[in-house]
Amino acid sequence: MKNLKKTPWHYRIIITLLFVSLSAHSQVKKKQSQTIIEISNAEELRDFARQVNAGENKNKTVVLNSDIFLNDTTGWQKWDNTAVNKKMWIPIGTRKCPFMGTFDGQNHTIYGLYINRKRGFCQGLFGVISDAAIKNLSVKASVVKGCQFVGGIIGCALSTSYYSNQNNIISNCHHSGKVMGGRNGIGGIIGLFFMNPFNSQITNCSNEGLVEGQNLVGGIMGGSYINVIGNEDNKKKLPGTAIYNCCNRGDISGFGNVGGIVGRHITESHKQLLADTLTNCYNTGTITARKWAGGIAGELLKITIHNQLENQIDLYIPFIFSNCYNAGVINCTYSHTHDNLVGRYITDTGSLPFIKLIGKNSSFCFTTCEKENKPSIINGELIVSPANIIWMEEKEMRTEAFVKRLNEYSQQHPGIYTWSIDSLNTNKGFPVFSKQKP
Repeated sequence: MKNLKKTPWHYRIIITLLFVSLSAHSQVKKKQSQTIIEISNAEELRDFARQVNAGENKNKTVVLNSDIFLNDTTGWQKWDNTAVNKKMWIPIGTRKCPFMGTFDGQNHTIYGLYINRKRGFCQGLFGVISDAAIKNLSVKASVVKGCQFVGGIIGCALSTSYYSNQNNIISNCHHSGKVMGGRNGIGGIIGLFFMNPFNSQITNCSNEGLVEGQNLVGGIMGGSYINVIGNEDNKKKLPGTAIYNCCNRGDISGFGNVGGIVGRHITESHKQLLADTLTNCYNTGTITARKWAGGIAGELLKITIHNQLENQIDLYIPFIFSNCYNAGVINCTYSHTHDNLVGRYITDTGSLPFIKLIGKNSSFCFTTCEKENKPSIINGELIVSPANIIWMEEKEMRTEAFVKRLNEYSQQHPGIYTWSIDSLNTNKGFPVFSKQKP
């Protein structure tokens, strides 16, 4: 372009017009690639669900412009038994045609979501999502009833490939309603979270509703299974799944692997330095199960496939379990819990290495329990808690001193919520999240 002045005038005009044309075409193409679908009412949302389930509108950004009532919410608490003249919701996304893209609720709420399919799999506002972001959304006064992989917002979250550039990111999502499943993978936000890529996140989410199922039942997620294949020569520690700033205040119940945040979290790492994070979460709901129940997780399980490094298992499976607390009642019929935070800590080589690993890599977590942190043997298994678990009385957890202790960790970690005293008594007097740090 610096020699343009030496070009004959008619050629300069042609070059200039061509440049303007290409620039305009580029801007139009860019605008089309960033098309935003705006949804303002129930019928538009139903139309969008039909389009996604037909394989349309992939990789789009969707925004809600207002609160949406899918049904009149009068008497919604009894819809699991009686629901007259209610429109049954058809979830957005199927296993064949999952939702792929970004859904931004813009802090709006969807009311009156009603699903009652006793044999239904992948039930929720979204049935199946893949490589998607769901954020800034609340679902309230809702009843979701299915068989397996049932969530108040998402039935099943999957990934399309081991090294996808997109990851399932669930952020600032909230549920207050009923979620019931006849089998496994039942959660207040997500039923099943099955991921392959790195750096997937479930953050800033909460449940205040009732969640019931059989196995893998949780206030935020029923079950999460992270399967990562890596290069054994790769010595760089990579981020795994991050679960933080999440809380449960609802009642969660099932047969086994029942938790306030997640029923069962499994990471299978193939020769890869992978770091999972479960931090800055709390539970004040009642957790009920026959075996393996905890205020944060029913079970934490790490599986590592490695070569010639069996004595260096901590090199391959770092796990950060920090700054969480449980103040909810844990009812566990047959199997004792390790502590009131996690029902069972275990790896493929046994529970003790994992317990030592957590204690080594993590900051403190806190639990209300009358038991002392002493090893015991139940059904032939050594029962002990990680070294970072602190046992407290309820009255201690309701103090400014405890809030200050939680904030000591929060202030050192970007993106982590700070804490405050429960001045409005919305959380039984126990600490609550403050506004996110700037």
